[in-house]
Amino acid sequence: MPGLEIISTEPATGAVLWRQKIGDADTEVAHARRSWAEWAARPLAYRIEALRRFANVVRQKADAFT
Repeated sequence: MPGLEIISTEPATGAVLWRQKIGDADTEVAHARRSWAEWAARPLAYRIEALRRFANVVRQKADAFT
């Protein structure tokens, strides 16, 4: 399946919202698994603050998700 991609479109307009090559998910999962040990080794306070910052960005850009 390399070279194929999933395309998500806006039903009302047909505009392309995003594209993702098939097979990239496997690469990203492998990367996440390698990164897990480093993340888990960080102090809890660091991880909490990182998630708070992420949540703040999501809130600021909420309109982009609707």
